[in-house]
Amino acid sequence: MNGPTADVQSFISKELHSLLFLEEFVFSRNKFSPPSSSEIELADAVVMLGDVLIVYQIKERSAEQSSDEAAERCWFRSKVLGKATKQVRDTLRYLKTYDEIRVSNERGHIFNLAASTFADILKIVVYMGARTLPTDCRGVRHHVSRSAGFIHIVDARDYLEISRTLRVPEEVARYFRYREMVLRRFAPVTATLPESAIAGHFIGGDPDVTPTIESARHLRRLVEDADEWDLAPFLRELHDHLSVPGFSDDYYDILIEFAKLPRSIWRKVKERIRLCIEKVQKDEFARPYRIAVPDTDCGFVFIPVQSQVSQIPDWKDVRLRGIQNFTRLHKYDQRLSKCIGVMIAKDGTHFDILWCFIGHKWIKDLEVEEALKKNFPFRPVKMTEVHGYKFTEG
Repeated sequence: MNGPTADVQSFISKELHSLLFLEEFVFSRNKFSPPSSSEIELADAVVMLGDVLIVYQIKERSAEQSSDEAAERCWFRSKVLGKATKQVRDTLRYLKTYDEIRVSNERGHIFNLAASTFADILKIVVYMGARTLPTDCRGVRHHVSRSAGFIHIVDARDYLEISRTLRVPEEVARYFRYREMVLRRFAPVTATLPESAIAGHFIGGDPDVTPTIESARHLRRLVEDADEWDLAPFLRELHDHLSVPGFSDDYYDILIEFAKLPRSIWRKVKERIRLCIEKVQKDEFARPYRIAVPDTDCGFVFIPVQSQVSQIPDWKDVRLRGIQNFTRLHKYDQRLSKCIGVMIAKDGTHFDILWCFIGHKWIKDLEVEEALKKNFPFRPVKMTEVHGYKFTEG
């Protein structure tokens, strides 16, 4: 079986990695050898976000191959609705059949995909059709398989616009769950709508109301303020700033917790990181900033450090104990099972950022409670409603 073409590989590397998913989440080296069996090929790309799996199969039609509408309709039915959906079904069957599917992600770290139990598996076929592809083919939004269930069918141009708009792993997963709901619930109305109307309805519409062509206006009203919420630059440097250096479970545990968060929480995290940087830049004291996310049972604590602390001789040891203590205390105070700590200090002209992950079941600890009563180090945590998307008026 032939591997992905150069255009497909470019799509995977440029769009799935850099735009949507970090290299740690993407598996596109898709061949594996089960015990006592010949080499087998998975779908073009598999994205693993904790207990959520996204299976991508990509089909392209080059300009040299394209022909009249009849030929393009034949290509679409054979390659997109036929072969691509079969490759998705085969991938799901392999996951159920084999105990070991050992493949490396784009960081070169090997995982056994068959060892995970997935709460949700999203199936997506992305196609790059010729200009002469008939309208009736472009109107096909999904395929329902007896064995694999609902499979999304998405034009590559539409998929790229979705990617550029959403940009956060959890938002992408939520969009395709939402897209399935809309296509099922509001069929056949949605069959004639452009993808932009469904995407616009997702970010700004009422899910109980049928989307219309006017739903696309939410995309036009969307404020482009990635600087206020985009955490990808911080997360891509995470592996260089861990409290436990090198390849460790902490590294992936932290990334997965961020992958579970919607854009609204990314916005709040970015806000607190900026506050820490401002305090450190001005060398001002500030209590740690905190977030608790009930939906994921995870907390986040952000600790700015003054220069009088970061310049002490044994700072490297002190900072490790400090970030672990603040992370444990926030976790305990909010009765959470997981907590991520981020400590920001100044190292000469550069910012020194240290990350920490602590995860275990919350257990009552009278000693910790007494310590919190004597010297509570945090500002209060308040329940607030946060919105991920901002819109212009009108």
